[in-house]
Amino acid sequence: MLADLILVGVTLLVLLIASIFDLKTREIPDTLSYGLIVVALSIRLINGVTAHAFSYFLYGLIGLGVAFIFGYVLYHLKQMGGGDAKLLMGFGAAFGSFGSTFIVALALAILFIGGLYCFLWAFVIFVQHRGKAWPLFLSAIKKYRRLHSILLGLCILVLVFGFLTPTVTQILLAALVVALIASFYLSFFIRVVEKVSFLRFVPLKELTEGDWLAKDVKIKNKIILSARIPSLEEKHIHLLKEKGIKRVWIKIGIPFVPAYFIAVLSTVLIFFF
Repeated sequence: MLADLILVGVTLLVLLIASIFDLKTREIPDTLSYGLIVVALSIRLINGVTAHAFSYFLYGLIGLGVAFIFGYVLYHLKQMGGGDAKLLMGFGAAFGSFGSTFIVALALAILFIGGLYCFLWAFVIFVQHRGKAWPLFLSAIKKYRRLHSILLGLCILVLVFGFLTPTVTQILLAALVVALIASFYLSFFIRVVEKVSFLRFVPLKELTEGDWLAKDVKIKNKIILSARIPSLEEKHIHLLKEKGIKRVWIKIGIPFVPAYFIAVLSTVLIFFF
């Protein structure tokens, strides 16, 4: 359908522009996110009226609503920034009628490509700060050396037991061992990368709406602003100014929109071409 192709083209264009903004400024203009929602619903409405198929517009509204719920939950769990959540709503409005197979494939593409993208980004940061990052990594491993020894011992027992089982079970147990060891080291890797690059002690004047607090803001051991809030708003920044706070710890996230762009492009190429 021509309308579907137009929706795909508009979404990819918005994601490409948003990727540039995200990489340069770590912010996504609301005009792009809201513009995608408005344009997607408008295209659906026009097509629904001309083709006498109101359901085409209705699917866009349903997709928007479902994406809003997912985005809202992930935003309040601090797993997604506000700009990313709004783009997710745009996906819902644009792809609401593309079918469950497409939606599942897109979700898997975002998870797989997004995970690989984040790991590569973090790996580059680790290498760039290796003089500081590597000692921190070794120190973290040493701090939990007892847990490390228990895990390695458990993995060895699993592998020994695997020799007594059928080939398929051996493969599954070997995969389990690799996953356990990788998860253990990856957890320390992420903490180190976060410490050397993603946590910053910034002056109040550099704060913007949408920033994530990394630590509670306290005055005389009394919390005046909790790090549990989803993100900073104008009222929070105003409160910090009133209390005379000079600097706060914030967490800088990875610019994730390029991963969205690659995931959507990959899924579209597979399904349409």
